[in-house]
Amino acid sequence: MKHFLHIPTLFLISGLSLATKPTLGQQTAPTALYVNDAITTNDVYTQAAGNDLTGDGTPTAPFATVGRALQAALAGNTIYIDAGTYTERIALNKTVHLRGAGTATNRPNGATVFNAGLPQSGARSREVGLLLTASGGTVAAPLVIAGLTIQAYDFGIEADGSARANVVLEDIEILDQRQYGIFWNSIGGADNLTFRRVHIARTAVDPANVRTNYNGSSSPAGRGLFIVNGTKQHILIEGGTYEQNRRAGIDINDGSVSDLIIRDVLFSQNGGGAIALLGAGGQRDAAGNFLTPAALIERNTIRNNGSNGMELKSVTGNGQASGPGSFVVRENVITRLTTRPDPLPNGLPEDIPTNLLDDNAAIAFIDRDRGVIQAGGGVTGDLVTGGAYLANNTLEGYIASEQQSNVSSGINGFGIVLEGSHNRVIGNQITQCQIGVQVQERPTNSTGVGTPFFDINRNTQLSTLDNLIQDNRLENCTQALVAVNLTTPVAAPLNWLGSIEVSQLYGPDSQNGLVATISKNGSTFTREAPTSAAGRIAYSPFLHSNQDAAADAGFQGDRNYLHVDGASPAIVPGASLQQGLELLTANGTLSAVAGTYDEALTVGKAFTLTATGATTLRDLTLAGSTLTLGAPFGLSGNLTLTNGRVETTSTNLLSLLATATATAGNAASYIDGPLRKIGNQAFVFPVGKNGQWARVGISAPGAVDAGFTAEYQSTQAASTTTDVTLAAPLHNISAVDTWQLTHDGGASENVRVQLFWENAFRSGIDAFTNDLQVARYNGNTWVSAGHGELNGELMTGAVTSADAVSQFGTFTLGSLSADTNPLITEVAALKATEVQPNVVQLDWTTSDAVAVRGFDIERSYDQQSWQKIGAVASRPATPQRAYSYQDRPDRTNVTAYYRLQQVLASGSRVSTPAAVNLTSVTLPTKAAVASTNFSLYPNPATRQVQVALPTTATGAITITLFDLTGRTVLTQTLPAKSGVALPLPASLPAGTYMVRVQGQGFADSVVRLVKQ
Repeated sequence: MKHFLHIPTLFLISGLSLATKPTLGQQTAPTALYVNDAITTNDVYTQAAGNDLTGDGTPTAPFATVGRALQAALAGNTIYIDAGTYTERIALNKTVHLRGAGTATNRPNGATVFNAGLPQSGARSREVGLLLTASGGTVAAPLVIAGLTIQAYDFGIEADGSARANVVLEDIEILDQRQYGIFWNSIGGADNLTFRRVHIARTAVDPANVRTNYNGSSSPAGRGLFIVNGTKQHILIEGGTYEQNRRAGIDINDGSVSDLIIRDVLFSQNGGGAIALLGAGGQRDAAGNFLTPAALIERNTIRNNGSNGMELKSVTGNGQASGPGSFVVRENVITRLTTRPDPLPNGLPEDIPTNLLDDNAAIAFIDRDRGVIQAGGGVTGDLVTGGAYLANNTLEGYIASEQQSNVSSGINGFGIVLEGSHNRVIGNQITQCQIGVQVQERPTNSTGVGTPFFDINRNTQLSTLDNLIQDNRLENCTQALVAVNLTTPVAAPLNWLGSIEVSQLYGPDSQNGLVATISKNGSTFTREAPTSAAGRIAYSPFLHSNQDAAADAGFQGDRNYLHVDGASPAIVPGASLQQGLELLTANGTLSAVAGTYDEALTVGKAFTLTATGATTLRDLTLAGSTLTLGAPFGLSGNLTLTNGRVETTSTNLLSLLATATATAGNAASYIDGPLRKIGNQAFVFPVGKNGQWARVGISAPGAVDAGFTAEYQSTQAASTTTDVTLAAPLHNISAVDTWQLTHDGGASENVRVQLFWENAFRSGIDAFTNDLQVARYNGNTWVSAGHGELNGELMTGAVTSADAVSQFGTFTLGSLSADTNPLITEVAALKATEVQPNVVQLDWTTSDAVAVRGFDIERSYDQQSWQKIGAVASRPATPQRAYSYQDRPDRTNVTAYYRLQQVLASGSRVSTPAAVNLTSVTLPTKAAVASTNFSLYPNPATRQVQVALPTTATGAITITLFDLTGRTVLTQTLPAKSGVALPLPASLPAGTYMVRVQGQGFADSVVRLVKQ
């Protein structure tokens, strides 16, 4: 992930965001007035000391006070206030812009400062630095106040309660106010307000102690930016710093607010929270449809504040990441020190908060004071709290001291607290908090203190429906996810919970683990086991690691390895494995917490399934991909093999319990590895390997708990008659197919064994007779278990032993005769391709166990009369042998058919069933072949010649020029495009040449060319 720490820029380049100074020659009417404090040092706008009696408001004769300039100003004028210190109280009752020379922080030697000098410890009054009574500007020309510091009043800026719109405050600094930094009363409504790069600090505090309260604990004094009452809309707060204020840095309260943006702001060391917000909701039309977002709070840095990072109260969103109706909090960094640095870094006050004094959260999204909204003139009081989208935030350090807190009660620190429905918590990183995310349903008008709730009063109890907590990194928290007093589970998949150990997830005695549920009955709170019927966190599947899988903002969990817990509460019961698989990356690993999964799993993507201990599945369906077992599994229901394989090993074994059934499988779907069956039912093991489906069956065992394991092992012998010991009456055994069939042990079992073939030609079977036998290896010799019965037909069938077998191990097909059923393979594929006109190439492959001398190739034009046209000798054993042969058939026929005959070491030939090993190719007529020749033009030629190619030409062509002695004089490779030009070098002597063009899709021939 990309990690950005947003530190708003506090310095201001001289002249930045200040109106360009108009020249006297440009002023036909006084659109600008100037103020100077009687000292001209470091001035920006004026050249003389100010004087209210003699000045005329020009740069050369400025006024001494803003009040005098306002008397002379007309609506739309700008008053430029030069560097200096002013003590007046400004009453801005006209739409007149005010622009200072810069703030004390940004321009310390040339700032515009209004300073009343009122001490923080003095009695409070109503001294206001700038009282705004003007209604504001227009959208195109808002009222602008910029570039000045207001210090040591009771209120830095106050807006009276009249309707106000289109006002911009930028590059403003408000310091050491005794009550509020900015008090914006919006009872009459507020629209289109901008607070850009505003710095408010040390409001209502003792500079040495940020928590000192001069006005009593109930006093509202101490907020930095306080926007209160009425209907507020289109509010932008951007950049700037709010620090060391006694209460909240920014508090938007009472009434309602719509289309609010707070971005790129720094909040630091405020005695209360950073942001307090009440009643946000999108604007609506008459039908109730949202027209604007509720709010967007993004990329802010909040550090070391004494209370909540964000207290978001009675806010309504729609759970979406953007758009009308959305309430989005994203990419903010909210941190607190958990221990007091020693020594303190420069800039940190002695009383920097390091321990919580009450329940605090980095983000508290709660229901509170909804009744105040309408009383304050707001229009969102009818809405319901919920629908937050909290994404990609970094939250750290919300933890109380050990003396103040314990898991079950007391004072606790939370990363995120959620109330209401339709909330989304996605991609957040929450570390060093006592509780990472808590979802709660507080009783109406909750007044508790020290309870498992995030305790705060004046609320309505809300249901928690359709909430999603996903892809969050919850690290080093005492508890990662907690549900308190919920009626339904909350979806919380794909989170890193701080551990993958079940003991830590559940906690001691299934309480106080990383995942916890607390129920409430009256005044009694009970800690429930997270996997009990009372559990309310649906935490499965969860992440295997805290690895961030992407470089984008926020946390994106690595979905290559997921864990599922079938005991977890679930939004959709009975689908934990399937949900985990759907969320898992293809070819990833899914680990099941040990237990019984009474559900169906359909495999539609390749993955590895493992488990933490003994685990039983119910139904398993292969529907398109390979399942690799990374641990042993039991199966109690149905194994359905439609498309895809199950890869097993003797360690990672699939065991079908007595109640389990299995479909037969097919060439594309089988168990690749050992398969175990328990019970006393006859059973056919749908096994195979390396692309070959090869079943083996047993008759019903006697014991109800009998266990048999079968595995197809493919080739086992280099010859059917040599290097092995065969007991009479066996003449040969298969060089193609072998199976391992073992009994678990215990009481002896006697079962008949059934061996299947799916391709008679591959298995070397040419007679569907009692010549076929079931052969067993007894450790020294191959013996026949007899021929009991045949099932199926020649091409696909099965042979069952005549005798019940009590000794198990390796089994294969056997034959009694040297002339039938040679039990050798094995053409894997035969393909015919016309590689050039009148040239057909045959290609085929065999496995590494072919015991033949070679192959005869036969051709027919009617599939009735076959003619041997060639022979190919067998090659030395390799993992796969490839063969080819070229034929030039008679083009007077439309189709040529080909087949192979295997020639045994004895010289006898094995017939090739046409349905298995027959291929054909359609032949072009002689006229068609002729049309595939090339020609040259112009001919004779001087500088170049063009090559006319047939439409069948593909790829590239090679052109070779020979002189009449046969010597090569030019070779060039060109694209196979008709009309391609061949340059003739000037150095090439005039004369007659032969041109040969070679390529794919046309006949190789030679044409005469005359070079002039």
